[in-house]
Amino acid sequence: MPKFLRRFVHWQPKKIMSMYLAFFIAVFLLPVLLLTGNWMRNELNRQQENIVATHDRALKQTTANLDDTISHLITTAHQISLDTAFIGAPQEYPDFERIEQAIDRYNLSSQLITRTFIHMDSTPDTLYSADGTYTFSEASNKYGLLPTRINSNQRLNILHDNAPTLLTVPTNSSTDQMTLVVPLIPYSGGKMGEVFFSLNTREIQNLLANASSASQVLGLQTTTHNLILPQTKLANVALDQPTAVSHSRIKVLTNRSSLGLFRLTSYTLPAPRAAALFGFLGRYLWLFLTVFLIGGLLIWRFSNRQYDLIARLEQSLPFSTELSGSTSEALNLQNAIEDYIAEHQDLIENSRMQLPFARNQILQLILNGKVSGITSIKHFLDIVDLKLPHPNTVIILSDRDAEWQNHVPHEPTIKADYTVAFIFYEKHSQIVTLINYDDEIEIKPIIAKLRQQLTFIQPSTTLVVSQPLTNLADLHDTYIEVISGIVAVTPESGKTIFYNEVKPTTASNDDFFDFNAELKLENSLRHQDYEQSQEAFEILFNLACQNYDPNSRFDLGMSSLIAKIIRADYQQNAAFNDRLIRQLLNIESTSQLHGILLKTIRRITSYQPDTTSSAPDNLLQNQPDGELLKQYIIANVSSPTISLVDVADHFGLSVSHTSRYIKEITGKTFTVFVTERRILKIQHELCTTDLAIKDIIQQNGYYDVANFTRKFKKLTGFTPGEYRRAYQDSDDCSSEINHA
Repeated sequence: MPKFLRRFVHWQPKKIMSMYLAFFIAVFLLPVLLLTGNWMRNELNRQQENIVATHDRALKQTTANLDDTISHLITTAHQISLDTAFIGAPQEYPDFERIEQAIDRYNLSSQLITRTFIHMDSTPDTLYSADGTYTFSEASNKYGLLPTRINSNQRLNILHDNAPTLLTVPTNSSTDQMTLVVPLIPYSGGKMGEVFFSLNTREIQNLLANASSASQVLGLQTTTHNLILPQTKLANVALDQPTAVSHSRIKVLTNRSSLGLFRLTSYTLPAPRAAALFGFLGRYLWLFLTVFLIGGLLIWRFSNRQYDLIARLEQSLPFSTELSGSTSEALNLQNAIEDYIAEHQDLIENSRMQLPFARNQILQLILNGKVSGITSIKHFLDIVDLKLPHPNTVIILSDRDAEWQNHVPHEPTIKADYTVAFIFYEKHSQIVTLINYDDEIEIKPIIAKLRQQLTFIQPSTTLVVSQPLTNLADLHDTYIEVISGIVAVTPESGKTIFYNEVKPTTASNDDFFDFNAELKLENSLRHQDYEQSQEAFEILFNLACQNYDPNSRFDLGMSSLIAKIIRADYQQNAAFNDRLIRQLLNIESTSQLHGILLKTIRRITSYQPDTTSSAPDNLLQNQPDGELLKQYIIANVSSPTISLVDVADHFGLSVSHTSRYIKEITGKTFTVFVTERRILKIQHELCTTDLAIKDIIQQNGYYDVANFTRKFKKLTGFTPGEYRRAYQDSDDCSSEINHA
């Protein structure tokens, strides 16, 4: 026997293939069949529920539509009772003509009305119509207004009833006649007659047919018990034969009119049971056949592969031929595995040493926003054996560069109610500290303990602590917040600054934030509009510089502006700009910060500066330095982008020195001085020109006309329009402005 066949018989392939087949049936095929049967049962129930709901909805909707139509006719009857044409019995020809014209007008109020007849109690044997006057019996017989089989008492009951009545009158044609009888009762009280609306039965059948479907037929039954159907059969069952319907699969539902005039009946067929099965097989039969085929091929493949693996493993077992006869194959296999593990202990140990570095990489990915979704974050943290189970997390950064001691990452500190993890951001030369803690924990004692224990935090190091966040997926946004805080912090030896405790204090009484400019900056950066971005940026930067308080440890306005620009850069590139962050962390002056942020805005908006523009004019160079600076501001006061930084750069001064110098020579802050000069210039143009007020305001540095109008009225007591009307061509206006 060939070697292949001997091995095939030795390992009993039939038993192995049977094992795989049984496993395939028990683990996969049987559950799939059970799930399929359960799905089909649920699908059949769902289809049945949908059909029932659809039929019930059609029944109720059609009933409501008919109710609305008949209510409209009843309302028309009330209008007829108030019509002056029907007051009193007609005597002359004009009276009859007026009645006919009124009835003709009411015939047009609804498509369901075929004819309208008016019966007045004052003329009991007469019916008035749009085409003339009839005797009651003549019109009733000719147009089927009342059933012919009713006796005189029933007729009197209909005529003297104070409630509307809907009648079905059998005719010789295939369609019965329907009549709505509505009493005429004016507001003054007392019944004056009846209106007979001869209805278009075919229109009602069409309405019922439109609401019906292949599995539903709607029928209408009035007080005379006659049934009106759009079709007489459903699934070969005669619907007008109650006995035949009761012995069929047809389900009958009824819904009574809210007016009590009719009853709508729904005849419905249940959902076919075979439809779900055939639908399932039509969609998924190919999938079942494919699974069977793939399963058979896999069973054949895995069984043959197992033969080869067992044969090779047998050849590699480290035991002598003498022992092989007395030692079981399972024991030999166990010994071989133990030897393999012993030989790879060094590899396992190296893997353990790599865990802190892998943990640092995972935390960096989360910090950069590369891992989104709380489920993915928890999955990656589980891989590196780190759990952050508590609801709150803060980020802590220091104002100095930091590195691991001996380049070995710190292990996380795990306590029952908080966890401290560390991220070494080599590109930023930072160690980011994360504290994950419970709601009941006070964070400040934990930070104080870290100051004492961690070697990379010196006693003189300033720490900035972020606001608590509850979603780790927002970690990157909080990191941007803390980075901007580090840039805007005033170095103070050994202090800890909590972002959520910083209050918007300013050195002046000006507004701390310009929310319109902030919104404009965010929108223009999103739409890559450089000019609008620069304009809003200069306003916010100037406001932050102007409101800078040397006594404050934290410049919240500047921090907010920096965060907006870093966040816009991050959203555009889906990653942190390491070079930008490094530059911001190493700035030495406000002018340098202004240049870095403006350059970033140019990059975000893909702006290419025009290098051909001419240098600024030097018309004022012969004046003294203080007057020169003042006149430069006045000359450029109409520019919406003029800022304290522009003035400082033009004269080669620092921003803080320029701010103090302007206060010294004008007695006012830069913002107040610019605002006053703009107001004066606008007042002058309002008095001396006929330009549109909106153009004057926008030409003098204000883009928000409504906001400026409020500010102008607050300062002058007038709106711009009122000021122009009060002072145009007035000497008082000119002298006041010339004096200023």
